[in-house]
Amino acid sequence: MLDKLIVARESSEDGAIVVNTSNKYLSYDELALYRLTLVALVEDYVISYTPSPKFEVEFTAPELPDRPGAVSRLEKKMQERLAEHLMHLFRR
Repeated sequence: MLDKLIVARESSEDGAIVVNTSNKYLSYDELALYRLTLVALVEDYVISYTPSPKFEVEFTAPELPDRPGAVSRLEKKMQERLAEHLMHLFRR
């Protein structure tokens, strides 16, 4: 899924990311997007079911991580989001 998002982002002129899917793979793609939200690569997504399923995705990173500084910032954000998510497990 991440590779589909990067390709869609690179080809988008206005920054909108739309990923088409099929009913057969809808649940797999949604699970992948959910997991990407846990590690802060995706901020949010919306599913449109008609006429064919597609996801409108909001990337967290304002830029593609193709430079060392961008990769470091993204890595830090991913670690923070994952730690935040895991804290819910340890508070019980």
